[in-house]
Amino acid sequence: MDSNADEMARRPITSCPDNGKHHSRFSIPLSFCLYFLTFTAILEIFRARHHLSIAVYILTFYVCLMLMIVCIHVFNRSPENSETKRRLKAPILILTTAVNVLFVNGVSGCFPPMMALLMWVVVGSAFVLCFYFLFVYAHKTSGKEEPDDGSLLRAMEV
Repeated sequence: MDSNADEMARRPITSCPDNGKHHSRFSIPLSFCLYFLTFTAILEIFRARHHLSIAVYILTFYVCLMLMIVCIHVFNRSPENSETKRRLKAPILILTTAVNVLFVNGVSGCFPPMMALLMWVVVGSAFVLCFYFLFVYAHKTSGKEEPDDGSLLRAMEV
């Protein structure tokens, strides 16, 4: 049983565990949701064609969200302690924070000031927790005593 798990872990990302019967890299429900999100984004950009700032906001939010989903998907399919996982930590942190900031920036004007402040506190907390779990907690569980110097900078290298 362990040899089968080892074989699955060594497969490249593009290989399918079900012998090629399913050609998508994403599951069918996730693919449906991504198609629906793409359709909705195109429709809203078309509706906002006379308001350039709104169209750019929608496009930016869509691109950040799609990149974040792809990065998380590749991160989850990568083997433990791989170079791919290490390099994807910073983009995941940056894209997650960007999506949160874009969302709160877009909706905070509809709420009273104290509620808007609370929303910004939640975004800051999400950033801190995401940073902790991606960079600090990962070192504690891997058994490393000393922190990896410059891991954030090395994770952003291409």
